[in-house]
Amino acid sequence: AAAAAGVSTRLSTPTDPRGSSSSSSSTSSSSMEVLVLIDFEGTAGDEMTVRTGDLVKKVTKASEEGWLEGELPKMIKQQRRCEVAFAYNPMNEDELPLAVGETIAILREIEDGWWLGMKDGKVGAFPSNFAKEIFVGPK
Repeated sequence: AAAAAGVSTRLSTPTDPRGSSSSSSSTSSSSMEVLVLIDFEGTAGDEMTVRTGDLVKKVTKASEEGWLEGELPKMIKQQRRCEVAFAYNPMNEDELPLAVGETIAILREIEDGWWLGMKDGKVGAFPSNFAKEIFVGPK
């Protein structure tokens, strides 16, 4: 993924319309940020390799059907993490179940009181007040 950092390349898009993405504008020519839900290994020179949880920026539709173009920013090795303080059973299928003592990778805050996280390769939302952020020094 580091080799693709800052380079505009293309990535495949699933046909499933439930993909997690947020658009900053409603115009079709605007760029958006896209959260990667499944690992993808780029094989052609203009394809990027992305991993579950990566956030691809400046994403626009490519000229080829089913593909997007975007940039994978340089990743900071320091990843936010939290430890679950209270169990949580998901109310919706896009949420993560939480068990006391688990460690969750925090991808970002999605709205007040909710974080987007990754646990066991699954990405989902969870209430931030059910967990305490863990601060770990750089490696």
